[in-house]
Amino acid sequence: MKYRREIDGLRTIAVIPVILFHAGFQFFQGGFVGVDIFFVISGYLITTIILSDMNNGKFSIVHFYERRARRILPALFLVMLCCIPFAYMWMLPVHLRDFGESVVAVSLFASNMFFWNESGYFDTAAELKPLLHAWSLSVEEQYYVIFPLFLMALWKIRMRLIFAALCAVAVLSLLIAEWGIHTHPSFAFYFLPPRAWELAIGALIAFVFVYKLDQAKFVSSHRALCEFLGLAGLTMIAYSIFFYDQSTPFPGFYALVPTIGSGLIIAFTSQKTVAGMFLASRPMVAIGLISYSAYLWHQPLLAFARHRLVEEPGTLLLLALSLLSLVLAYITWRLVENPFRNKNAIPRSAIFTFAIIGTLLFIVAGLVIKFTAPVTPRENIHVSCNFGKKSCYSLPESTLRVALWGDSYSAAMGDALGRELNEAGISLELYIKQSCPSLVSTLRNEDERLGPDFSKQCFEHNQRAYQKILATKPDFVVIANSYQWYLTDKNDNGEFILVDMDDSSRPPADFVPDVLNEEVEAFNAAGIAAILLSPHPKATEFFEQSKAYKFGHAEGIFGDVAEAQRITNIIYSKLEAEGTPFTSIDGRGIFCDPSANECSILDEEGKLTLWDGSHFSRATADIVARKIRQQILASKSP
Repeated sequence: MKYRREIDGLRTIAVIPVILFHAGFQFFQGGFVGVDIFFVISGYLITTIILSDMNNGKFSIVHFYERRARRILPALFLVMLCCIPFAYMWMLPVHLRDFGESVVAVSLFASNMFFWNESGYFDTAAELKPLLHAWSLSVEEQYYVIFPLFLMALWKIRMRLIFAALCAVAVLSLLIAEWGIHTHPSFAFYFLPPRAWELAIGALIAFVFVYKLDQAKFVSSHRALCEFLGLAGLTMIAYSIFFYDQSTPFPGFYALVPTIGSGLIIAFTSQKTVAGMFLASRPMVAIGLISYSAYLWHQPLLAFARHRLVEEPGTLLLLALSLLSLVLAYITWRLVENPFRNKNAIPRSAIFTFAIIGTLLFIVAGLVIKFTAPVTPRENIHVSCNFGKKSCYSLPESTLRVALWGDSYSAAMGDALGRELNEAGISLELYIKQSCPSLVSTLRNEDERLGPDFSKQCFEHNQRAYQKILATKPDFVVIANSYQWYLTDKNDNGEFILVDMDDSSRPPADFVPDVLNEEVEAFNAAGIAAILLSPHPKATEFFEQSKAYKFGHAEGIFGDVAEAQRITNIIYSKLEAEGTPFTSIDGRGIFCDPSANECSILDEEGKLTLWDGSHFSRATADIVARKIRQQILASKSP
């Protein structure tokens, strides 16, 4: 395969915007498209290699995977190895556990699935994940597993089918991507099926270069056309880098701009064109040669800086870290990448042994990190416990029956409450859904984060829960929700995350007290006593406070008592004004002095009482469960 300097220059166009995007430079707000450029390049190069070898009758699947192992694994293993000690030194326990899981996922080239399951690529928490960028490597590796077999099968049937099959795959994949960004955006971003069309663009160009060489030469002979299309390709990439942002639906039809732009450059530029001369210049080629290692290094450097520093790193430091990623990339390229590509120095058997042993060691290391990270214990009830699907805490012969209804705040204490009540012969039924407050006439308003069906699912869940509680008439209903969040937070569009289904213009502080009062009145009318858990102090800057405490810059981690009281006053306002009977478990007094302005969320042993600054730890859940049990027993005493 003939070396093309301009493709290394295109790699530079891909990697620099990605680095600067992750560094947080707003001018490169669309820099994430660099990954899409890499996909097109990979599709072109890999397909050219495979088809050329097949055409010459010397393709070997073993040789193909050997080349991939030499190219990808040495530098990747080095970066992962360097990340581990810094993770232990600088990451908070809750993040360290996640890091361990990500090490396992990267080792298995399944990190795209792992990060899809965790959060979105553009979430704030993504900045703290040292190995987040490895998702794209997983997509490529999954492609490398399937694609050679796909070509081999078509080659044996009929070689001419390859081009038509690639076109069909590209169109189908693009349609999946466009559908996915509107229905399952994280799936569309992270998974191979919605990304395969980007690799297929490069593959189609490779097919033309290998099998339609006469047509390719005819086009390349038209200098003016090649000049125009090459510059058009650069313009399309530049437009997407500088004008796309995190709100751009991606990677559907919008991703056609940078990917087709990359395809135009690959197909029509040469060192005789203006675009090709620019891309083939010495600085562009130099960075392009080290682009893989630069891509590997940049995210860990930026993520660990954000873990170590209490405040967000400044512009100069972020720029310095971006430049450092290039320095480390050159060292890695020179001392690791190049030596491992030398077949005379490292034979095939050695590279496969290295790959297998290295993979196994990192899997073990990741599991050790995961299971030894000192994470504050937390509880979350299993979904099968809801609505009596499974008799988790329902007793056949119980003196009293209690229902627990709410969101993740209820889930965090569901197991503790179930065990505590069962010990007293009291049965517990659960009606819990994460991120779904037990407020029947409201709608959740975070489609981009939770998915387009979540609002409907939450509404239907609450309707079922409300009607079933009223129909089955337990003795008590315990209600616990993250009221602070629902009353104050807004989504990416600047709208409240909770809206009144009858009047979306009303702020939550206006309608939540009315809804809560209506629910409690209905329960009272049905003979069900309502126990409400009032808001507890939470650390509004938990991550920053935790870092300051970890590195000795603060004496503790504190929750805001005044804010908890303010929210309590709001949600209870209608209940108190109407004189509606209810019992309150004071969230402020669970683990601190209600009269104080600040409340430490560390216990006497220095352990977190709120595992993430908001949700109860296991120990705190036990305390709350005992308070609820005492209240229930006191209410029923003669």
